[in-house]
Amino acid sequence: MIIVIPAITKKFPNQSTTKLSFQFPKPIHSRHYPFATRTRIRYIIACPYRKAHGRAEVNRHECIAKLVIKTYDYGGNAHAKVGEEWPMARKGNVHKEESSLLDSVFKYAPIGMALVDISGRFLKINEALCRIVGYDEEELLNKTFIDITHPDDIYMDVVHADHLLSGKLETYGIEKRYVHKEGHFVHAMLNASIVRDAQGVPLHFISHIQELADPSPADPELRRREELYSLIAEKSQDIIAYCSADLRIRYVSPAIKLLLGYDSEEVVGLRHTHFQHPDDLQPTGEIDGDVETVTNRYRHKNGDYIWFECTNRVIRDASGKPDNILSFCRDITERKRAEEKLAFQEEQYRLLVEHSPDAVLIANTEKGLYINESCVRLLGGSSEEDKRTILDDPLRFIPVPYREHVSLRTGFAGVGKTADFFELELVRLDGQVIEAEARSVPTVFQNEPAVYTIIRDISERKKTMELLNNSEKLSVAGQLAAGIAHEIRNPLTAIRGFHQLMQKSGPKKEYFDILSSELSRIELILTELLVLAKPQQAKFTNGDIVAIIYQVMALLETQAIMNNVRLLIRCPERSLFIMCDENQIKQVFINIIKNAIEAMPKGGDVLIEIKRAGRLLVRVSDRGGGIPQHLLPRIGQPFYTTKEEGTGLGLMITNNIIENHKGSMKIESRIGSGTTFTIELPI
Repeated sequence: MIIVIPAITKKFPNQSTTKLSFQFPKPIHSRHYPFATRTRIRYIIACPYRKAHGRAEVNRHECIAKLVIKTYDYGGNAHAKVGEEWPMARKGNVHKEESSLLDSVFKYAPIGMALVDISGRFLKINEALCRIVGYDEEELLNKTFIDITHPDDIYMDVVHADHLLSGKLETYGIEKRYVHKEGHFVHAMLNASIVRDAQGVPLHFISHIQELADPSPADPELRRREELYSLIAEKSQDIIAYCSADLRIRYVSPAIKLLLGYDSEEVVGLRHTHFQHPDDLQPTGEIDGDVETVTNRYRHKNGDYIWFECTNRVIRDASGKPDNILSFCRDITERKRAEEKLAFQEEQYRLLVEHSPDAVLIANTEKGLYINESCVRLLGGSSEEDKRTILDDPLRFIPVPYREHVSLRTGFAGVGKTADFFELELVRLDGQVIEAEARSVPTVFQNEPAVYTIIRDISERKKTMELLNNSEKLSVAGQLAAGIAHEIRNPLTAIRGFHQLMQKSGPKKEYFDILSSELSRIELILTELLVLAKPQQAKFTNGDIVAIIYQVMALLETQAIMNNVRLLIRCPERSLFIMCDENQIKQVFINIIKNAIEAMPKGGDVLIEIKRAGRLLVRVSDRGGGIPQHLLPRIGQPFYTTKEEGTGLGLMITNNIIENHKGSMKIESRIGSGTTFTIELPI
């Protein structure tokens, strides 16, 4: 407690001995520490007594000032009076001497002087300070030093005051700006010290404020530090706050305007919990330890809540008790949104994996890390114990012949590569062997590299495929039989035509050669029918494609004449050799040229172009009615035909032969303009 007894003789000027009685409202300590100046007598008293009475006596004749205190303990017992005397100077007029002794130094000092309690509130100020800041005494006594400090200088002043409280400094001096009552700023030099009791507990600050005409610093190093403090406070994108031990805000940096929409003046004096989301309030409202980092939501001026990561540091006084708190708060709203989005995606992914019909196993090089329920069931398990058994040694379910292959595949995933699906056998917990396919990809599980493996039971699929293959064989046999009947009809047509010619004009040697060739072709087709169950591979030889096409033209010349069609060939080279099966290639061009003839019932020209362009190109063009665009994709499908009497197998067989020769076939057609088949074969 601080007791100030100013101008005693001024208050009672006509008495030789002045007595001023008072009672302490709170318990005080028996030890008292007088502090006397030429202008006042001040007592700093703290005591465990219940109450105390005191009186101040000034003996004008002896020029002695005396303070007498009588104390009472909690039992009501009175204790001895305690008193001390101070000599007073003798000067002409007694009233002048006493007034000068008690008031002149403090009241009329040319510099501002103030006593400030540790919470920052003014206890006593002099006229010079009132003049500097423009407030009268009563107005200043209702303010704190923060209220009249420039916002940009609060942080620097508070940090230095905190160093006084913590004992790091005994005094400090800084140049700062005060806010004048009229709104302008006053540059001043502040020198401050602290008064402590016998136990070292801080009691109050003593401040001397000297107005500066020139705002330039007296100490360049001090100015550098001040500029650094100001730079940190003003330019930081994070909020810097300085709070009392009860979390009341004493200073906050300008960043609060950008991040939360408040001006600094709006929040100074409020507890920071005033802005905190109710769900984020700590039960005790206190900081655990000297430094902690917490994540909280704070209310924006517009009502929204913003996520902040706050690092709070407790500043303690000399006794070790929390005195102030320095906070650095960073806006992490975007990070929180990203984390929430990631958490949502992870949860969706977890649910997807957990309920996936495919078996999923995540493992590292030593053991399994995760397994979903589908994988447990696939391997014959049902309980948590079965799950642990599978995770302990996943390789136990893979037969020895497959282990090397599996290790190779999972090894690809281990180095960041993705392995394709591969088939293997698995031995279930009940001993049953199943056929499966698996694929491994690299992943990260619990922040560690791992291998993500998808396993599918293909036992039923294998059985179905076997049935389909058998059915396909029967279907292919039927298609091939129909195709062979179709292909036999072509040489029979040639034989019938030459037979008719021989009836009219008599036999010729070249007719017999063609008839013999077509009969040989029929024999070959029948041979292929007999070996349907075991197809023979094509016999590739170096064949002349030009000669093969001339032979086909000769075979189809009779049919062309009967349909009033001319077969024209355009080839810049006399011969072009390719590796092919001559009989199969001949069959290809018989089908295509025959279709071209049949596409022009009223006659026309079929142009056959042969040229070399890196690969062999053969184009067969007619001037028929053309094929609608929507039907072109279906050309070549089994049993699909645009002809009334066609079987739909000719172009299917043609396309298969071309593909077996590593070639390709393209069809271009326009209604009314005809159709062009382009066959491309390797040379």
